[in-house]
Amino acid sequence: MTHPQPPTTHIGANLEVEEVPIERLKPFKKNPRDHSKAHVAEVAASIGAFGMNVPILADDAYELIAGHATLLACKSLGMATVPVIRLGHLSEAEKVAFRIAHNRLCEKGVWDPELLVANFEILYDADLSFDFEATGFSTGEIDVMRMGGKEAVRAAAEAARLAEETVALPDPDARPVSRLGDRFQIGRHIIVNGNAKEQSSYKLALAGSKADLALCDAPYGCAIAGHASGLGRVKHDDFIEGSNLSSSELQDLVGQASALQAAHSKGGAYNIQFTDWRAMLDMQLANRKVYPELKHICIWKKTNGGMGSLWRGAWEGILVYRVAGGKSRNNVMLGVHGRNRTDVFEYAGVNTFKPGRMDELQAHPTCKPVPLLADLILDVTPIGGIVLDVFMGSGSTILAAHETGRTGVGIELDPKYVDVAVRRIEKSVGEPAIHQSGKTFEELAVERAAHAGETEHEPV
Repeated sequence: MTHPQPPTTHIGANLEVEEVPIERLKPFKKNPRDHSKAHVAEVAASIGAFGMNVPILADDAYELIAGHATLLACKSLGMATVPVIRLGHLSEAEKVAFRIAHNRLCEKGVWDPELLVANFEILYDADLSFDFEATGFSTGEIDVMRMGGKEAVRAAAEAARLAEETVALPDPDARPVSRLGDRFQIGRHIIVNGNAKEQSSYKLALAGSKADLALCDAPYGCAIAGHASGLGRVKHDDFIEGSNLSSSELQDLVGQASALQAAHSKGGAYNIQFTDWRAMLDMQLANRKVYPELKHICIWKKTNGGMGSLWRGAWEGILVYRVAGGKSRNNVMLGVHGRNRTDVFEYAGVNTFKPGRMDELQAHPTCKPVPLLADLILDVTPIGGIVLDVFMGSGSTILAAHETGRTGVGIELDPKYVDVAVRRIEKSVGEPAIHQSGKTFEELAVERAAHAGETEHEPV
C-alpha cells in the first residue's frame, strides 16, 4: 500500500513578510471559528506585551487564511499596518483545508501541568514588564495551577480554616533595632518604619509605584492593655497610636491613612480594611470622604469566640472599598477555576486554642491569619502585583503576599513590630533584610546596640 507524499515543493517556499495596511486585509466570510471580545482582548494583550511576532497569513488577494483574531486585536490596538505572509502557492481547496487544520491541530496539544507551572515559576522570579495574563492564561487559572489544581485548592481551603501559625519572637527585653525612617528590602518585599498618616512614609515605601491592593487592619480606637491577652498570661501595651480614641479621633486617624493609601493605589484597586463592630461606623464615616462608595462588607468568622461578657466575639467585619477610576480585578469568576468564595470567610483566629497560640498573641494582639489574607490577595490582585499594608503590625500581610507570588509593602509605626515582621519575613523568604544603608538587619542590630542611646531617633 502506498501513502501520499507531502507536497515537497511547498516546504521551504520563499515566504516573505510584508507590511500591509490593515484596511487592505479581508476576513474570510465563511471562517468557522468565532472569536469573543474576551479572546480578542487576550490576543491584544499578548501583542502589546511582546509585539507582533506572528504574521497574519493571507492569499494573494489578501483574504485571510489564518489570523482572524489577530486582525481584530490589531484593529483594537489602532495599528495602521500589520506583518503578512502571502501563501500564493495554495489552491482554493488547500486554503480551506489549511484554515481548518491550523485551528484544529492547535487544539490537540496537551499541557504538562508540572512543566507549565515550572515555566510560570521562572516568570515569578523575573522582573517582568508585562502582566502574566499576556500568556493567555488568566490570573485565577495560574494561581490555581500553582497551588496544585482544583482539588488541592479545595483541600487547602478546608485546611486553612484550622491553620496553625507560629511567630518567631525577639527578646522582649531588647531595645528595638528599627527606627523611624528605616526602609528594609527582603527579596521583593519592602518594610518601612513609618507613619500611615504621613506622605513621606509612602514615598519611602513605594518609590513612585502604586498598589494593586491596600489591605490593612487599622487600630480600632479601643484599649489594648488589659484587654488583648491569653487569659492574663500575655500582656500588651496600648498601640503607639490608635488606642483609647474618641470617635472623632478615630475618624481622623482612619481618614488620613485611607486618603493616602487610596492616592497610592491604582485606579480600580480595592482597599480592604478590617474592623470590629465598635469601630465600624466611625471607619465608614471616615472612608465616606475618601472612596466613591462602600462596595461590600465581608465577615471573618472565627472558629472560636474571643473574650467577652454576654456574647463572645467570633467575627470581624471587612470593609471593601474601590479606588475611583480604572478597572477592578476579579480572579474568582464565580469559582470557574476552583476557588469558590462567599462573603463569609471562616478561618481560625489567634484566640483559638492550638499550638503556637501564645506565640501569636505575644507577637501582636490583633494578628490576622495568613491564609485569610492570602485568599483576599488571590481574589483581586495580579500575579506580581503590589500589596500595601499601612498598619503592618507583625507582617502577616507581607507573608501572605510572599506565599501568593505578590510583592508586599508594609508601613508600621512601632519599631518593635517592625523588628518582629523583618525577622518573620526573613525566615519565610530565606533572604536577609537589607537596610537602605546597605547593611543587613543583623549588621544594623549589632551596630546600633554598640551605639545605643547616641542617635536613638535617627536612622543609621
